Amino acid sequence: MVAVNKDSQGKGYARQLVDFAKKMSEEKNLPLLIGTDMKDYADMYCHYGFRLACSKTADNGVTRYVLTWQPSDKTK
Repeated sequence: MVAVNKDSQGKGYARQLVDFAKKMSEEKNLPLLIGTDMKDYADMYCHYGFRLACSKTADNGVTRYVLTWQPSDKTK
């Protein structure tokens, strides 16, 4: 889970946490998998180089987004 205190948002901390996770992913040659139910966050992860694997809307109207990043995806 990536979480940044509301008072600290917009200062690049989420990017630093994601970059750290991607570095560990590369070192261990393991993919990253992220799930969120917020479209803005899914868009943020796509901006960070993740790919949308799938999205599904439940009967209650909540859409769940699943994103992946592979060590070979060194696009960001």
